Amino acid sequence: MKLLPASVALLMAALLLLSHTALALPQVEYTVRPVFQPAPLLHVTLQTHTAGEPRITLHMPVWCPGDYSLQYFGRYVRNFTAFGSTGTQLPVIQPNAGTWQVVTNGAAAIVVRYEVTPEPPGNFSQNLQILPGMVFVNGPGALMWAEGLQSAQMLLHVDAPAGWHTVTTLQRQQGEKNTFTTCGYDALADAPLLLAQHTLEYAFTADGARYDLIFFHHLNSLRSPARWVPLFRRLVLAENTLMGGPASQRYHFLLDAGGGLGGLEHADSARLAYWQGMSVPDYAPFVAHELFHSWNVKRIRPAVLGPFHYQHPRPTRCLWFAEGITEYFARVAVRRAGLENSAAFRAHWRTKIKAWLANPARLRVSADEASLHVWQTAHSSGYQGVSYYDKGELIGLCLDLTLRHSTSGRATLATMMRLLKKLYSPPHAGYHLQDLCDAFNQTAGKNLTALFYRLCDTTDELPLKQCLRYAGLDRRLQPLPSATPLQQAVLKSWERSDVLTGRE
Repeated sequence: MKLLPASVALLMAALLLLSHTALALPQVEYTVRPVFQPAPLLHVTLQTHTAGEPRITLHMPVWCPGDYSLQYFGRYVRNFTAFGSTGTQLPVIQPNAGTWQVVTNGAAAIVVRYEVTPEPPGNFSQNLQILPGMVFVNGPGALMWAEGLQSAQMLLHVDAPAGWHTVTTLQRQQGEKNTFTTCGYDALADAPLLLAQHTLEYAFTADGARYDLIFFHHLNSLRSPARWVPLFRRLVLAENTLMGGPASQRYHFLLDAGGGLGGLEHADSARLAYWQGMSVPDYAPFVAHELFHSWNVKRIRPAVLGPFHYQHPRPTRCLWFAEGITEYFARVAVRRAGLENSAAFRAHWRTKIKAWLANPARLRVSADEASLHVWQTAHSSGYQGVSYYDKGELIGLCLDLTLRHSTSGRATLATMMRLLKKLYSPPHAGYHLQDLCDAFNQTAGKNLTALFYRLCDTTDELPLKQCLRYAGLDRRLQPLPSATPLQQAVLKSWERSDVLTGRE
């Protein structure tokens, strides 16, 4: 590769730093620098110590957490080169399109340089977008990981154009404007990086945590964006109440104005498409879904989804819970935040149930099959006509109403979620399907295993009629005559919207 003079200087400075301050450096250090002319590129430098290893193996992920489809990011990498601590270029072996092995030749440290070209988006988010006034980097699409160093301390230097904003939830290194640190590749890859000439930002606090709305991209299309701040805050308060407090102390809503696609969750942020003219009934459930993922998926997650294996996808039977239950709570949060009335809340379930019963695939594919085989599709939402979003949401309805009925209102599906948070959030290992069943039984105070597996592991009709009866409703969400006091109490607690004045 032919290096520009500035690149040569940066490389030699990095090598000098590695050779003289080895003990002071973190184990893996990245520098990213966007280039716009003559063609858009992201220059990436990775440096680390070899610990005497004869080879250092680096990989580009083949998929992105939250987007359950194969994307093979290695095919967008070019001009990969490696150097030792004395500046000598090192041999590189590439056994496949997404893997590079650096032969260290006894070097104490290595510096790797490569370029990434702009990438097509995934199903829900941009991966690497480089535009004249904006750069968006989704970690797996740009940052390689080093075998054996996934848990190491990570340092990210951002070489942004002068005057641009740098936005990330990574911790800023003290005394450094554009240097950030975190522990482990998972955390690094899970923090999107936004570089923008202009952003429009709003902030609010809720339950002791800070939340930022950051609009970027087509800012000239925005009309009265501040009107969304109270809506976002109400959703935050509703979900924090359901889950017993904030998931983190700082959270970013990254709002891509006119950017298309959908939304992708991260532990402390979400990238959300935003269109001018979006209505509250349309946008509120979408925002609520991605926000609830900060608990369900990012902290309460299937055992195979963390730590991640970025080279070989790990199928799970539990995506109906990860995505469908999140969809259920998104709708509950919208109601609990007072952003829709009781009639609209019931109308949603009426429509959802009618569509489900009209889908013949419901009698062929179970929820866990739709989850397990999603990798055989390209749309990240299900398999052979069954969406684990749709069926999972209705399973959530059945689980919630059953728990309210079985415990005479003392416990709900939110109670179960808080139990799962306690049992399976990091540093604990993630859950398996039976763990979900056990938590359901524990919350109910009785053995409901047969019902649990009927819902998720069979193609039997969902017991929607019976579960809705627990709330004194028929399958069209109309009140039953002569509802009992318990049915009335279940209905009142299920569709209430007073969450902002009290905690469950």
